[in-house]
Amino acid sequence: MIQKFEDYMLPILTLLSDGIIRKSCDLHVVADICGISEDEKSTMLTSGTQPLYQNRISWAKTYLLKAGLIERPNKNQYTISKKGREFLSTNPKVINKKILEEMTPGFLGKHPNENKTTSGLTEGVDEIDVTMTPDEYMENAYNNLQSKLSKDLLERVLSQDALFFERLVMKLLEKMGYGEGQLTKKSHDEGIDAVINADQLGLEKIYIQAKRWQIGDNVSRKEVQSFAGAITGIGGQKGVFITTSDFTDEALKFNPHNVKIIKINGTELANLMIKYELGVSIYHTYSVKRIDSDFFDEE
Repeated sequence: MIQKFEDYMLPILTLLSDGIIRKSCDLHVVADICGISEDEKSTMLTSGTQPLYQNRISWAKTYLLKAGLIERPNKNQYTISKKGREFLSTNPKVINKKILEEMTPGFLGKHPNENKTTSGLTEGVDEIDVTMTPDEYMENAYNNLQSKLSKDLLERVLSQDALFFERLVMKLLEKMGYGEGQLTKKSHDEGIDAVINADQLGLEKIYIQAKRWQIGDNVSRKEVQSFAGAITGIGGQKGVFITTSDFTDEALKFNPHNVKIIKINGTELANLMIKYELGVSIYHTYSVKRIDSDFFDEE
């Protein structure tokens, strides 16, 4: 299990208690001390920018540094401070933000009473998980916003008519790079709503089935099987079945040998619309910057 960032504070301070000056990367050895497996070391932040355990160790080091328990004698060098030795001599069982705040009020640059708020200021706001690092909290907030946007987007799609939905599906696949497409005539569609030309000459075609069904009204194996039969009947080999609802377990397990069918449910549809900016627009951009270590570590 990858420990919370606070769980690395005591191991880091204990590691530095031998007086040896270590670089930031040398502190990652506490991951092995804490028993993190090689598979767990490959777990990344949601953004994919850094291994999760390294991010948590880095923040643990930052908090210890700001609280004065460790110090930096030179660029990218860390060692235990006198204050850190005195604290370690008390044989602490754990170190966390609460303990650091009691030892060094305002160590993060906040006023000691800053967290004292009236109930009116916090009404309707989810309680912050103090065990998360700032990076994790930001990613969690971003994911929550994306999840809400996905649900709102799906509701708007469901409020439109079936023709709008079929055109939406075509536009999405075009934005994804699958070429131009056209809707089929309803009297001759044979269960196929649209056809995408995957190449400019139309030598390779992708057949589309689009079901604007209410959530809970899941697509069964029978519908997928019928769609596969329609594709096979006109000599096709590839299809995409998109629904605003979901698929039953039997439908998901059904994979015919003679035709490849990709199944996309409502959640996946909304997430693809967000990714390819269809039906959504950017209203605000936050630029998150970080220290350029190479700049400060130059000789």
